[in-house]
Amino acid sequence: MNTRRRRQATLWTLAILASLLLTAAGLAMTFSLIRTPGEGPGHALIFAGTAASAAAAAWARLRDLGWPIVLAVAAPALLVGWPDAVMPDSFIPHLGAVLALPAALIGLIIGLVAGGRPESGHQEQGLPPGGHPAGGG
Repeated sequence: MNTRRRRQATLWTLAILASLLLTAAGLAMTFSLIRTPGEGPGHALIFAGTAASAAAAAWARLRDLGWPIVLAVAAPALLVGWPDAVMPDSFIPHLGAVLALPAALIGLIIGLVAGGRPESGHQEQGLPPGGHPAGGG
């Protein structure tokens, strides 16, 4: 693995870890059995974690890591950030985190093991890494 690819993998890893930590901290701050409506710092942390998760998912797609990894890395944004933006005073984001945070961690591990290799099956079919034949016809 060359230096540039290693640096990109390190930054991608840090983006995912930042997403996980910000989301978990925000969820911890917003967890309460007695619901008090209103915006707080926990929701801002969840939003920051959502932004980091979406950025890491877009980066994974640009690295051609495959849709399963992209969706796993985007899971905190989809299952925690979106419900928190729509229903900030519910437990739905906390329930989504039960699936989303481990999924993002698994996506990180598989993405690091895949090491930026193209999606499986494209080389056997003679397709470029994007998966579409040249000319689109």
